[in-house]
Amino acid sequence: MSTKSLVLASVLTVAVSAQTGQGIVVGLVADASGAVIPNTKISVKDRDTGFVYSATSNEEGLYRAPYVNPGFYDVTYEAQGFKRAVRTNIQVRSTETARVDVTLEVGSVAEQIEVSSRAVLLETETSMTGHLVTGAELTKLPTPQMKVESML
Repeated sequence: MSTKSLVLASVLTVAVSAQTGQGIVVGLVADASGAVIPNTKISVKDRDTGFVYSATSNEEGLYRAPYVNPGFYDVTYEAQGFKRAVRTNIQVRSTETARVDVTLEVGSVAEQIEVSSRAVLLETETSMTGHLVTGAELTKLPTPQMKVESML
């Protein structure tokens, strides 16, 4: 076998083994006026397994979700200031690119405020009191010869 034939055979072997059988979901996110919407969160959910592929649209409103297994998907789009949009039954075939463009409608901006608090733990077995000190507070306390270990 000649050197050229050997090189050609190895290149073809690499090219064939590089095919994964997975598809790609791509598209453009825009508003009703045609202006692109950057930083849109896109979720591509497999209807059979529930697995979710995630993507984000770039500055030009384009997104790409690579390495998607063949099957049927629901694609969800979420952007601040716009209503959430869902496209269902998007078929992705092996080694093919499915293009799913979407136009988002302007919607109300929803804010979510989370209020949380902790109950103070009480020592009910003894009358001992105390509290935790952060590392920053501990370094500011006067200690003999700057040894924090003596505070413990």
